[in-house]
Amino acid sequence: MMLDASEVDRTLSAASDLARDGRGLEAIERLSNSYAVQADPRIARRLVEVRHEAFAEVSKLPGRDAWPPVFADPFPGQDGLIDIAPDELSGDVLGGAITHHGCLRVNGLIDLDTAEGFRDRIESAFAARDRFVAGAALEVDAPFVPFGPGRFKAEVFGRNLFVRAVDTPDALCDLVDIFTATGIKAAVAEYLGERPAMIANKWVLRRSDGGMALTDFHQDGAFLGDGIRTVDCWIALSDCGPGTGRPAVDLLAGRVDDILPTGESGAAFTWSLAEQTVLDAVPDLRIESPVFTAGDALFFDERLPHRTSVGVDLGTRYAIESWFVAPSSYPEKHVPIVL
Repeated sequence: MMLDASEVDRTLSAASDLARDGRGLEAIERLSNSYAVQADPRIARRLVEVRHEAFAEVSKLPGRDAWPPVFADPFPGQDGLIDIAPDELSGDVLGGAITHHGCLRVNGLIDLDTAEGFRDRIESAFAARDRFVAGAALEVDAPFVPFGPGRFKAEVFGRNLFVRAVDTPDALCDLVDIFTATGIKAAVAEYLGERPAMIANKWVLRRSDGGMALTDFHQDGAFLGDGIRTVDCWIALSDCGPGTGRPAVDLLAGRVDDILPTGESGAAFTWSLAEQTVLDAVPDLRIESPVFTAGDALFFDERLPHRTSVGVDLGTRYAIESWFVAPSSYPEKHVPIVL
């Protein structure tokens, strides 16, 4: 079944009426159901807007009284990077892995064809952004559609490494479907105890043209905001890591309970952590440099010390980075997108 132009118009009009009446969450459902029938670019663009506007309607009551929450360890006696199959992912497994082991790897979370498709879409989005910046007219079905909120900051810092999901509406819609189909959405909501919202400027399609020249680590909690409750889902779209010729992620394989002191002399950023600082803080843990296959995912929170692999001779790597936040802890300085 396909929607004709008049049906798309009616869907958009009905969604706007719902949003205007303070029923944005219903508008999201209405638009999403229509998009599942026909992937119309106008519906995708409106969905991005409504997902932002509807954040005002989401409950801001904490889903869990204490944070970090208490979970049983699903992997007692295991050290290093924990990995599972996609059908093993749940809120308890995710929460237990993060709070006891620092992170969780899910092998083959998406299939290779999907990973390859996203690599192509990233290239298309980068090229379309370049055309737009050069003054080209914006087409309805363009792979890059600039979303206003947060855009200035996104264009200033690191823009050569990513395109925001909110600026690629069709990819954002497909990512939401992937989060639902793979159980990511349910597991994260169960772990947080709340319907998650995304950080617009940290929900990105990445294209890293090489490794990093710097050896610094960081914890995202050093700059995301005090008391934030988060989960990051990093999905490799390329084979990457040692031996592949592409940079992956170096990480401290274990739980770090605190945000470590920053501000070291000569650091690249105010939130940078020297490698030795990380090792000294938790001397019984070690740094790991995993190898990922396209489609593998890594879940962690704002406390995990990590960095892009070091090595300036490395080639291009593609990835998706998605930061989920509990609305009760959402920082004012960021732009929310309701999942």
